[in-house]
Amino acid sequence: MPTLQTFDDLLNSSELCRTLRASKGKVLELIHTGAFPGAFRLGTDWRIPVDDVRAYIERNRVQPPTAATAKRRGAK
Repeated sequence: MPTLQTFDDLLNSSELCRTLRASKGKVLELIHTGAFPGAFRLGTDWRIPVDDVRAYIERNRVQPPTAATAKRRGAK
């Protein structure tokens, strides 16, 4: 795991909930299933590296439909 320079490189679980617009339960499920490999507990809360969050968002981004995709689905 890369060395973090500051705590600005980390989100706590509440900040991650706001960032992902997800419930605390969903965020904890993602943490426990390995979606954020650098996540760790600090006291009673989790800290999640911002780089892990960016990578998760990139992996799960839904691409807007292209004109070809829309035609295949019968849109005009």
